[in-house]
Amino acid sequence: MRVIVFCLYLCLSMSVFATDIYRSESASGLVTFSDKASANAKRIELDRLSKRYKVFVKRVIDGDTIEISTGQRLRFIGINTPEISNRYHDAESGGESAKHWLQKQLTNKAIFIEYDQQQQDKYQRLLTHVFLNDGTYLNALILRKGLGMLTLTPPNLLYADLLIKAQKEAEEKEVGVWTLKPYQQKKLSLLAFKKSYRGWQRLKLTIKSVVKTKNSTLLKADKRFAIRINNEDLPLFTSLERYEGKVIEVRGWVHRRVKQYSMLIRHPSAIKLLN
Repeated sequence: MRVIVFCLYLCLSMSVFATDIYRSESASGLVTFSDKASANAKRIELDRLSKRYKVFVKRVIDGDTIEISTGQRLRFIGINTPEISNRYHDAESGGESAKHWLQKQLTNKAIFIEYDQQQQDKYQRLLTHVFLNDGTYLNALILRKGLGMLTLTPPNLLYADLLIKAQKEAEEKEVGVWTLKPYQQKKLSLLAFKKSYRGWQRLKLTIKSVVKTKNSTLLKADKRFAIRINNEDLPLFTSLERYEGKVIEVRGWVHRRVKQYSMLIRHPSAIKLLN
C-alpha cells in the first residue's frame, strides 16, 4: 500500500514561505512533499489559487504591515501607507487612519497570502499579496480607498496592472491621501534646498537632460536635483530620452546628500507626463 505523508513543515511553515512544492517517492512507496528539492523529487505544477496560503492575523502594525500568528511580519507588496507615530517621529498625515482601517478589516481574522518573485525584504519581513476570504485583493483596495500610495518595486510586479488601476481610481475620485496637503503636487522650484524632506512627495519639474553613469541613469532637472534609475531597472522603461524637455510629475522620496537632491524610482508608474 502506498502511503502519502504531508510533512509538518509543509502544512505549517511552508504555508508561509514556499511557492514551489516537490514530490518524492521512496522504494517502499512512501510519498512525501516538501518545498526543498531532493535528488529524485519532481516539481508539482500549481495553479495560481493553490499558491495562496491561509494565515491568521495576530495584530496590525501599521497600514501596510501586519504580524501573523507565527510571529512573522508581512509587508504588503506594491503599496506604502504613511508612517504612524513612534518614539523617533510623529505620525505622517493619514498614517493612523490607514492603520485603524486595516485593524477593522483584519484583527483576529484569517487571510490568504501570495508571494511574488522576492519573498523577503532586508528587514526579514515577508513580502506578500494579501487576499480576504471573499477573494478581495487587499493591496489594491488600500490604494482604491486612498489609504496609501503605489510603490512598485521589481521584481515583485505580478499584480502591477491591478495596483496601478486602483491608484488611478483613487486619484481621479480625490479620496484619502489625494486630499491631504502634504501629498499635493509641489513645484521643484519652490522647494527649500537647504532642508530635508520627510515622506512621500509629488514633484512637478522639467527634465533638462538624461545622463548615463556606470550604475544608474539620471534624469536631471537642474544642478541640484535628479531622478535616479538603477541600470538594472532600465528594461522596464521605454526610451528615457522621451522625457527630455517634458514637464512631469515624479513620485517618491527625496534624498539629500550635502547640497544635492535625488529621487530613486524603480518603476515607470512613478513618473507622470504632464504635457
